[in-house]
Amino acid sequence: MHRETRETVTLPWVALSSEEAVAALRRAGFVVRTSATHVTLQRGLRVVIVPADEVLDPNVVRRILRDAGIDYVHLLDNLVTPLPLPATDTTMKGDT
Repeated sequence: MHRETRETVTLPWVALSSEEAVAALRRAGFVVRTSATHVTLQRGLRVVIVPADEVLDPNVVRRILRDAGIDYVHLLDNLVTPLPLPATDTTMKGDT
């Protein structure tokens, strides 16, 4: 017997701030209920608590995803497009 094997693609975890996580969850239909040292969001009966950290630990992101009932790809789809890097001066010093 031959079993069909599927390749699984693992996406790398991106550094995610609490502000980015809250914005992505709001785009997914969650509503901010409270804000203090953490932000509580709700959609229907689902309640998600996001700590106010500059960078969220990947385990915290996994908990947020589980509580929100969404997968990582859905979260990535709802992230804001990154801002372009500032233009850098490409002229060499001493060029005339």
